[in-house]
Amino acid sequence: MLKRLLAYLILPAEITDFERTYLARMRRVALLFFFAHLPLLMGVAAVCGTGVVKAGLFGALALVGPTIAYVTFENPRNISRVFGFTAMCMGGLLVHFGQGPMQIEMHFYFFVLLALLAVFGEPLTILVAAGTVTLHHLLLFFLLPRSVFNYDAPVSAVAVHAGFVALESLAACFVARSFFDDVIGLERIVERRTRELAERTGHMRLILDNVAQGLFTLGLDGRISTERSAVLETWLGPCEEGATAASYLARLDPDVGAMFALGWETVTEDVLPLELALDQMPKRMTAGARVLELTYRPILSGDRLASALVVISDITVALERERQEAEQRELLAVFGRVLGDRAGFVEFMTEANGLVERITAASHQSPSDAARDIHTLKGNAGLVGLDGIAALCNALEDRMADAGAGPTGDDCAELGARWQRTATTLGELLGPGGADDVHVSEEEHQALFQATLREAPHAEIARTLAEWKLEPTHQRLARIAEQARVLAARMGKSGIEVVIVSNGLRLPLDRWAPFWTAFAHAVRNAVDHGLETAAERVLAGKASAGRIELRTSVRGEDVLVEIADDGRGIDDRKVAARAAECGLPHRTHADLIEALFAEGLTTKDVATEYSGRGIGMAALRAACTDLGGTIEVASEPARGTTLMFRIPRRQMAPPACRKRPEPTAHTLALA
Repeated sequence: MLKRLLAYLILPAEITDFERTYLARMRRVALLFFFAHLPLLMGVAAVCGTGVVKAGLFGALALVGPTIAYVTFENPRNISRVFGFTAMCMGGLLVHFGQGPMQIEMHFYFFVLLALLAVFGEPLTILVAAGTVTLHHLLLFFLLPRSVFNYDAPVSAVAVHAGFVALESLAACFVARSFFDDVIGLERIVERRTRELAERTGHMRLILDNVAQGLFTLGLDGRISTERSAVLETWLGPCEEGATAASYLARLDPDVGAMFALGWETVTEDVLPLELALDQMPKRMTAGARVLELTYRPILSGDRLASALVVISDITVALERERQEAEQRELLAVFGRVLGDRAGFVEFMTEANGLVERITAASHQSPSDAARDIHTLKGNAGLVGLDGIAALCNALEDRMADAGAGPTGDDCAELGARWQRTATTLGELLGPGGADDVHVSEEEHQALFQATLREAPHAEIARTLAEWKLEPTHQRLARIAEQARVLAARMGKSGIEVVIVSNGLRLPLDRWAPFWTAFAHAVRNAVDHGLETAAERVLAGKASAGRIELRTSVRGEDVLVEIADDGRGIDDRKVAARAAECGLPHRTHADLIEALFAEGLTTKDVATEYSGRGIGMAALRAACTDLGGTIEVASEPARGTTLMFRIPRRQMAPPACRKRPEPTAHTLALA
């Protein structure tokens, strides 16, 4: 208890700069205050007739102590205590020389000065003053009572007077200590709080220096806060103080920087809902080999945005893992197709190898040829379930459309690397063989057997055996039919009926492979453009499921390949409008048929991963023309469309010899 009392009454030994400055100002005011007592004291003595000279002499004597202390003492608190003693001495002189009617009024001086001494902010100064006045009253009450009271005061009156002095002294001590703690000691409080804040900041800095994410707060002016995680500068480089987030990010990715500036302006305008505005901010960027994800968390003041926490995460490893998992899932799905149609898949791989080789050597192709190959690869990859390759081709088409040019070297390298991984893995699954297998139906085998029994001419048997090396179109059409069903299911048109009529026709695979590759565009158009949805068909009075017919036949000197659908037919007005936009002839029916196969023309309003680029039909016509063929189109609104490819019969002849192509970087995977 005593220690606590002493700790309360005695101030800490350290004197801050603020306390020194404050007490110096108070000392000057107090010393002037004491010197002002001298004429006042002499005036009181003159009025009361108690000796003006004597009053001046004693008053001057009382000023000696505070003056010496003011000049010589270094400790400002010691000067304050001397001033406390001097104040009570001045009170004693006023009481002594103010005898008579005003003497009792002079006692109020003690109470006022005890209260005023609290401005020094030290309880000991109050106690020195209280002790001085107590000693003054005790001594003079017994030695010279008239110097204290102007009447014969009893001891009880003196006791009451002393009690009030003690009470006021206690109150003054409390005020002085509170004044010290809350005002004079403010610097110490600020220093302590600053130290605590520095410690917390140090802990926060330690966290920010070791956290694995880039963190910073963003002010309404778009500037990055001073406190930010160290990894941010590791990823994005040094950040200047006061830099805006948009300019900081723009150093690595100007597009992201521009989007960030525009997005943050939208956020701070407070026009759109906050969640919607933040959702429009950039979400991803690249920094060298890293892929970074940006997320935003609003910091609100009440219901208004005060700032935002921006969290940047390195998702490179996660994306690579997702890519590998997606490729594995894709390959597992494709494996089922390989088991069902191994020869067809080997053929797709061979064709795709050629397409990728041409695309990755895009410098030797025109942009239109490269776009055609990419579009064909996208369509065929999607039909066999290689959705990752198809999606990559679709993204490549988007970039080419935006740039108005062919694929860049980086685009070709990305596609080549992705295809190489896929081809290598699928090559291991496929193993040797497949492309050179001979497929013979039971009927064909029996026919040859009977021809042998009846001793048919060797030339006839040799011709039959040679034809067996050709590909049965029934097998090809069955493969295309399955692709059409899968494609329809993806477009929400499942359950379509596909009719195959092959007429036992066989065609040389090598010669016809480019045509069949391009024929996939006709299949996609029939499913996407031609067939309506189930709801649309029911409203039109049709069966809910669409119908496609695939047919091969020989007519005279021509081989006919047909694809027919019972869909909505060709919209001549829309074709004419698009042809006019492209600057193509569009006045006659022949003009419109020609426009259908023009590169860049599509009746789709928005390009999708399946169609809408205006490339596929141009590629199909080019493949047909390469075989010396022509295309006939018949269409009736609401009844459907038929495409007939008329190709000279000489293209049926089996090749006299067949040279295996040299292995390449992509075909090695299939060896």
